[in-house]
Amino acid sequence: MSQSPVTTERRPHRDRVIPTRNRWRSLPVNIFLFILIGLALFLGTCQGVQSLGWWSTLGGGTGSEKATITGTNPEEIKGWMTIKQVIDAYKVTPEEFFKQFNIPAGTSPETPLNQLEKIVEGFSVTTVRDWLKVRAAK
Repeated sequence: MSQSPVTTERRPHRDRVIPTRNRWRSLPVNIFLFILIGLALFLGTCQGVQSLGWWSTLGGGTGSEKATITGTNPEEIKGWMTIKQVIDAYKVTPEEFFKQFNIPAGTSPETPLNQLEKIVEGFSVTTVRDWLKVRAAK
């Protein structure tokens, strides 16, 4: 028996499916995972630079040093400072300070100035600065 020659038909090259490699831009990513990674990168960056001392949310320094009042320039007074800090730095008696700004008698000297703005009508850090400037000029 003789074998007939096997003939194979060749398909044209363009009909053949050519597999492609996956690329990063074509990988499917869950949207929630994408958002989570984005938030982690953003918040991690913020936390990292704060811990390195490169970014401070308080003005005037790296955040590692404590801000103090010198008692010479009223412009250095900030809203987060307490009544006691201002009284001690500018050599004002508590009675004089409380009377000047009509602060209730039961108010603690450890109260921050920005909280007094909510309690006492007409009180502001700017009025304290202005009063201390006038007082120092006398």
